[in-house]
Amino acid sequence: MIGSPFRLTTLRLTALIVTVAVATTIDGQVSAQGLVSPGLGAVNRSMGGASTAAPVDTIGSLHWNPATIVNVPNSFEIGYEVPLTNFHVSSSLLGASGEDRSDAGVLPLVSSALVYAKEDSCWSVGLGIYTIGGLFTNFPASTTNPILTPQPPLGAGVGSVFTKLALLQIAPTLAVQLTDRVSIGFSPTITTAELMVSPNTLAPPNDANGDTFFTYSPGGNTHLHWGGGFQVGIYATTDSGWDYGLSFKSPQWMETFEFNSVDELGLPLTQRVGLDYPMIVSGGVAYRGLERWLFAADLRFTDYENTKGFSRSGFGPTGAVEGLGWKSVFSLHLGGSYDWTERTRTRIGYLYTENPIREELTAFNVGAAAFYQHSLCVGLEHDLSQTFSVAASYCHLFDSHIEGPYQTPLGPVPGSRVALDLNADLFSFNLRVRY
Repeated sequence: MIGSPFRLTTLRLTALIVTVAVATTIDGQVSAQGLVSPGLGAVNRSMGGASTAAPVDTIGSLHWNPATIVNVPNSFEIGYEVPLTNFHVSSSLLGASGEDRSDAGVLPLVSSALVYAKEDSCWSVGLGIYTIGGLFTNFPASTTNPILTPQPPLGAGVGSVFTKLALLQIAPTLAVQLTDRVSIGFSPTITTAELMVSPNTLAPPNDANGDTFFTYSPGGNTHLHWGGGFQVGIYATTDSGWDYGLSFKSPQWMETFEFNSVDELGLPLTQRVGLDYPMIVSGGVAYRGLERWLFAADLRFTDYENTKGFSRSGFGPTGAVEGLGWKSVFSLHLGGSYDWTERTRTRIGYLYTENPIREELTAFNVGAAAFYQHSLCVGLEHDLSQTFSVAASYCHLFDSHIEGPYQTPLGPVPGSRVALDLNADLFSFNLRVRY
């Protein structure tokens, strides 16, 4: 039960709950720049995700530039990643304040890819199956942290927040060597999404019990949803040691998400939510002119502002949240690799990304561990034989902080505050088989 500072009028409570309810909207994995994973697998992670012009592994090459697989040996690679997050939300409103930590546990990420080309053929084929995004956010309900207090009339928050998202992509790929120096590649992409959001603020609230307090229902009972798009790329090498790459990922156009929920009386309620995966454009350069060294840099643009579910913000006439209102962002990916011997390589990578979440919309993103900006990774790869190699990497996502006021349809609440703090560690392991 909330103390006297929260005994507000019905109208004011309803405005507050409609606003802070956006906290449950979805996001990408903890190691992602918003909804987009900046790297896949131990090798690609250890290069800071820089792969558009530097095909150093099977998974990263297939995912970031299909044209580069012409320079990847026939191989199969599988990666396993373990993210450990430290995500906190604190808030203050009308004299009350509190802080809570998300008990997210571990949501492992699995990636796999293979590449094959006949000897003396200019054609290469590949297949990638990988987790391109994922999230597990689990905030408990609170009696002291305003944004996690019960929905009205007992509080001014949304109660416990649970969000789980898993995005899996299948990418059959074809690439051709046009000349000795230039190749192009194409991948149709098929994406599946498993989404659970509770409470589901992207769907309208209901007042089925007639007490004048509208509440949001859970969005957990659903099925696997499907979508698709495509990717194209071009890759060029030079005699001077400089290589260049450019790739375009279309949006992943997803089918409408449907949830079998219940209203305040426990009666059937169908919820429908529209959400897509954003367009991504990557440009890269690599330099291999120094013996044993490889340097790579990618500049990447992720277009949230024109993506369904992200382009709009605020509340619709039904009380549903119309979108997250994220900004499109640029990210810089830097990587370096050094061959200590013919069988052992070490790598280091750095990532900087703009924050897609606007500070004034912090309260809309309590379920979104998506605002980190700096990441540093190190990795090691060793060839066990001519056929087998193993790789491991470690990434640290440095402390990030955003804060803003409680928002209502009438504007921000004076003197209020919602703050999010995030840091994380990511451990990745790869096994590669050449054939």
